[in-house]
Amino acid sequence: MSASTSRRWRAGALIALAAVATALTVTDLQWDGRTLVSVAFHLLVPGCAVVSWRKLDDPLTEVTLGVALSIAIGTGVALAMIAIDRWEPAVAQVGLAVASTPLLVPQVRGTDHGAGDDAVDDADDDADGADDSGDADDEAGTSR
Repeated sequence: MSASTSRRWRAGALIALAAVATALTVTDLQWDGRTLVSVAFHLLVPGCAVVSWRKLDDPLTEVTLGVALSIAIGTGVALAMIAIDRWEPAVAQVGLAVASTPLLVPQVRGTDHGAGDDAVDDADDDADGADDSGDADDEAGTSR
């Protein structure tokens, strides 16, 4: 399976997880697996949606960074709710799902949203090459 196909499936699974978590929250369905779905959603969806915009070579690195970022986002949302003295975890979960899903949809569609990153990287390489040659002149003892 190619990397782009793997990303598409992963994004689709994250959207499905967000939809199931949102449906369970909105309907207030009392089901034993609801906690597991909610924890999986909070550990994976918000951060992986953001990290997916930067295409990394290693899928494990991408998921690991996504989990770390999800924890950070969840902590930030919880702190914001505490700061405004408005504890509404159901609203927070639905809000995270609504904010995360549009970030994942282009991957499922196969839209290459990372193409701009390659153009930026190429421009950075050109700029780095020019800077490196200037540094070499400075090291050689020539002054500008």
